[in-house]
Amino acid sequence: MYHLQDIPSRWKSLDFPCSRKLTCIFWPHQDGCGHCLLFSVCRVLLEEGRATVPCLADKLTSELITHICKTLPLLENQIKENHEKITKELQKYGSDVPEEEHEKMFFLIEKINAFNHDINSLIEGEEFVGEDESRLFTKIRNEFHKWSSVIEKKFQQGYQVIYKQIEKFENRYRGRELPGFVNYKTFEIIIKQQLKELEEPAVYMLHMVTDMVQAAFTDISKANFAEFFNLYRTTKSKIEDIKFELEEEAEKSIRLHFQMEQIVYCQDQVYQRALQRVREKVSDGEKKNKKINSMSSEEGSSVNISLSEIFEHLLAYRQEATNRISSHIPLIIQYFILQVYGQKLQKGMLQLLQDKDTYNWLLKEHSDTSDKRKFLKERLSRLAQARRRLAKFPG
Repeated sequence: MYHLQDIPSRWKSLDFPCSRKLTCIFWPHQDGCGHCLLFSVCRVLLEEGRATVPCLADKLTSELITHICKTLPLLENQIKENHEKITKELQKYGSDVPEEEHEKMFFLIEKINAFNHDINSLIEGEEFVGEDESRLFTKIRNEFHKWSSVIEKKFQQGYQVIYKQIEKFENRYRGRELPGFVNYKTFEIIIKQQLKELEEPAVYMLHMVTDMVQAAFTDISKANFAEFFNLYRTTKSKIEDIKFELEEEAEKSIRLHFQMEQIVYCQDQVYQRALQRVREKVSDGEKKNKKINSMSSEEGSSVNISLSEIFEHLLAYRQEATNRISSHIPLIIQYFILQVYGQKLQKGMLQLLQDKDTYNWLLKEHSDTSDKRKFLKERLSRLAQARRRLAKFPG
């Protein structure tokens, strides 16, 4: 028998596995205290084995295993995602720098070869880019396309002043020439002026493309050497030095080309074919505008004849000059700013291998890089161990 005050209040109403609700029964005692009688039902449950510790342990174990089996797929996915994330992050830090001198040389060779391979892929237009990014050569091609538009625009703007020049010649300088005869000097002056106005836009395009290539080379350098700050600074310095050298050479070549364009020249047969095509086109246009032409006054007829004649020659020469400039200037830029630039940079990087005394300096890492790499490797090892154990888990 137990005193009532010794029985916890939660025992007064209990739910047992047998679904029987048991209520404590009290009867008065002669000393005025109530006594609780433990029910015989507890003995029944105990005898049936339903209120024993092993029974409870089996039930809890079964429920735990069921819960674990349900959460296993989610746990495996989380471990897999973390494993991939840490592996990708660890790749940024690369492998450990070797301690032996001869191993450091091979390590540096491997790093430089990887960098040179990326530079070569960039030059060939085969570099890997993200989904929303464009290859370098695609960007450069867009600049060259703009260059063709600039040429066309400049020539069109030049024609707006031609009429005034022809009118000035007709009114002030034409001597014994009959109407329609083209003054070659006037033709030559107009052509030279139009071509001269294209020189600065060509140089501007050179600077734009050079900056794009330099930025791309610098990005590759950072991707390969970011953790080796001395090697990264050295590479970046080489990129800068070679850029200024080749940009200057390319600009000289472009300006030389425009100096040569001041010599108004075209192969006879090429010019004749171009002039014939222009005249055929003009003839077709005149047939369509016959009524408009008939309304022109006699006072301006001589100017119109001279203007029509010189326009034909200007258009013919412009076609050939445009073909030369639109192709040759981009070729100059590609040669110096892509091909030679990339080749010189690759050779310059290989020259770093000649001085063995600089290996330690070049391969010096940031202070926290080694610790970070070690930390990531340990995490990766623990995740790999967890994946192996999960693979052996039943269910």
